[in-house]
Amino acid sequence: MPTYYARANGNVNATNVWSTTPTGTTSDLFPSFTNADTLMANGFTITLNVNTTILEVRTDTTGGATTGGGFTLINGITLN
Repeated sequence: MPTYYARANGNVNATNVWSTTPTGTTSDLFPSFTNADTLMANGFTITLNVNTTILEVRTDTTGGATTGGGFTLINGITLN
């Protein structure tokens, strides 16, 4: 059950938003998200602009993340 950390504000499917560590380098991780993954806001604001299937979204300090940030779901998009 991997955890992915936002490293910038942006769309959930952006190539420069996600890292596998709270302070790591970003890479294009979006296509690999599954229903076993956790997305951490890590103090950033993420827009869910495409249908996404994951286990959970969080804004706490799990795994060393920065508290805060958030997730915005665009009208018509499904978060499973």
